[in-house]
Amino acid sequence: MNPNNAGAGRTNHWYGRLGDFTAIWVFLAFYLFDMLGAIPSLNAWLVSNLAIRGDNLPGVILSIAVYDGWGNFVVLIVAAFSFVLGALGLDGVDRRAASRFFVAASILGAIFANFVWYLSGKGPSLSVRGTSGVTMTSIGLAFMLSLTGLLVLAVKDIKLHTCTKAEKFKWRRANWPATYVSFTLALIAMVIAWYALWYSTGNNIIHGVSLSCGILASTIYFLPKLKHLPI
Repeated sequence: MNPNNAGAGRTNHWYGRLGDFTAIWVFLAFYLFDMLGAIPSLNAWLVSNLAIRGDNLPGVILSIAVYDGWGNFVVLIVAAFSFVLGALGLDGVDRRAASRFFVAASILGAIFANFVWYLSGKGPSLSVRGTSGVTMTSIGLAFMLSLTGLLVLAVKDIKLHTCTKAEKFKWRRANWPATYVSFTLALIAMVIAWYALWYSTGNNIIHGVSLSCGILASTIYFLPKLKHLPI
């Protein structure tokens, strides 16, 4: 395997391709703005009008815009950057499409989890709101993409057995860093997600369903693309 071909599509600096992820940057900007919901009077209004309750079914959708802690936004940033780096590490992936997929799946996964909560019988009797469902879905999305990228590069690395050590080192230096960082960030976010589930720091139904949606959606979206990637 020619190491020069192995890195095809990644000859430019990775930071020159961040513009392909406009959808994710807008998504993060929205949730940064959403942190204004921490203002007590505004938060009280948001909870009163947008939370999931038996008399407020639209809250299944609207509640994901209600501020419930800065920690969720921080972890969302970690997951988003993991996803971006993971997409940069996979040759042949349409980064703009992947960016839109991340945003749409994060939102829809959270809404679906909210709906499951509502149907569970607990929803009508309790008021639930917050962005944690979006964050948990994004963690699942990022983790599976980063894991996929790691496996793809491992296969490529094995195919370099005919190359010299200098050629292997040059190829690894050009191709591995983004994927390594992506997986590290995703692993950190996943540990936080499991901590939230294990120690019941929030709504386990919404958190568990959201995380599962992210993992499943990312697997369905990226695995079929492997046969089209230059491995």
